[in-house]
Amino acid sequence: MIRESKVGQDIFSGEEKVVVFAINKEGYNDSGFAGKVAQKYWPELANTGEQEIGTILEKEVDGKRYIGIVCHSLREGWGTREEQTKIIKECFDKIQVNDGEKIASLAIGNGLIGQMSGAEYGAILEGIRQSNKDVSVYGPVPEHMIERNNEETAIDEIESNRYTDAILDIGKKNLPEREFYEEILGVIDGISRFKDENEWVSIKKALLSVGCKRYDDWNRENNNDSREDTPLMEGIEKADIGSAVSIVSQFLGDYENARFSISYLDDRKWHKDWIKRSRELYPRISKEEVQEDKLQEPIEEDSKQF
Repeated sequence: MIRESKVGQDIFSGEEKVVVFAINKEGYNDSGFAGKVAQKYWPELANTGEQEIGTILEKEVDGKRYIGIVCHSLREGWGTREEQTKIIKECFDKIQVNDGEKIASLAIGNGLIGQMSGAEYGAILEGIRQSNKDVSVYGPVPEHMIERNNEETAIDEIESNRYTDAILDIGKKNLPEREFYEEILGVIDGISRFKDENEWVSIKKALLSVGCKRYDDWNRENNNDSREDTPLMEGIEKADIGSAVSIVSQFLGDYENARFSISYLDDRKWHKDWIKRSRELYPRISKEEVQEDKLQEPIEEDSKQF
């Protein structure tokens, strides 16, 4: 599984004691990242001879393990998306580490040469995500692929404030999905004025703990991956649930992106527009109204007269 994304950081100086990278079936690893490893620490890696796809090669230097996984061919490419995911997962599963030990992985397949030769970076990340190892990826990773040891959703660690208290109260009501998002979006009004990163973290934890999802996760769980996304403004006009999820999702990324997105949202009041349209198009019927309707139903006379 992917625990974090370390964009722009140096994998050689990272805290992880295991570094994983791709090597090719033909055994010519004298260029790219593998070439750097060969030049710095592992001269034999530059020409290993032909290897089977799925093989892992390893060398320890100064307390750090460098592991090359044979996951593509110079002649035959990387295979289909499904094959790439399967091979990457199998390779990472083979790596032996202590319980809880984190692995550093290069952003395998994300470079220009990799992509030109058929690497599907998303499929490769999916293989890492499905593996049984805790992995720090030294490259970009979509937020929905990162699993964070449940620290984001631990309710007992959520700092109480008027926003988190209101969000947690909504979670206790077991509301239908539409009513849930109407109330969540109602609480969101004004959240852009959160004081600092710590307060934002508590709000984010509260939202996740009551079942709010990042848009990509919600979309995938509802089998909408192949459906074309509805433009946000059109979705707001239709009070589309996906648009509500998308608005809430702005709070669930990293801090800097959340600050920008929330400020932008607060200026345009899209959350208020969505609530208004939802209540216009899908008015709630109260228990009292249901009871009153029943009382007003005509009573059928008994057809049998004596």
